[in-house]
Amino acid sequence: MRTLSAGQKRRVALAGVILFEAPLWLLDEPATNLDADGQRLIGGLIDAQLSAGGVVIAAVHQELPVGGAAPRRLELSAA
Repeated sequence: MRTLSAGQKRRVALAGVILFEAPLWLLDEPATNLDADGQRLIGGLIDAQLSAGGVVIAAVHQELPVGGAAPRRLELSAA
């Protein structure tokens, strides 16, 4: 794992979640360090998880390319 880039490490971590078939995904900045293709891949995987009846909770600072699912958002203002 030492020779993998940050984006590759993120993909490996997400692959583990998918292979484990976890019903709940807790993601912290899942698209960070990914190129545009990787970000679209994350969006498609999240869509598939939600379509299969799973739950995804993601903390993000940037938009995730989630298509079919209707995400619920909690936005915190700088108080």
